[in-house]
Amino acid sequence: MKTEDELQKAAHAKATRKVTLIKGFYRHLVLFLIFIIFLLINAVIVNRGGASFFGPIDFIPTIFYWGPWGLSIVIHGIIAFDVVALLAGKGWEKKKVEKMMEDEKEQETTLWE
Repeated sequence: MKTEDELQKAAHAKATRKVTLIKGFYRHLVLFLIFIIFLLINAVIVNRGGASFFGPIDFIPTIFYWGPWGLSIVIHGIIAFDVVALLAGKGWEKKKVEKMMEDEKEQETTLWE
């Protein structure tokens, strides 16, 4: 049985990992926004000659930057804020850990038989 100190250390480690994930997500988001602002400024400078600001020729190449990177930010946010666990309910994580421990225990016992 785990002592209270061990439980506190485990909870602290879990919280630290969660904060690190969220911090990484915000860093990722800021870099994305800086890049998008740079692309918009670049589009304004390039299109000073009278072409439309968001014409189809300008928009198509930039979507190859915005699209995949934006999708990766959405996925990063889902992971960082644990949206799956929020949708699945409070006991989902505990049940999943218990199931994985049972599966691992079964593998260990069948290995020696």
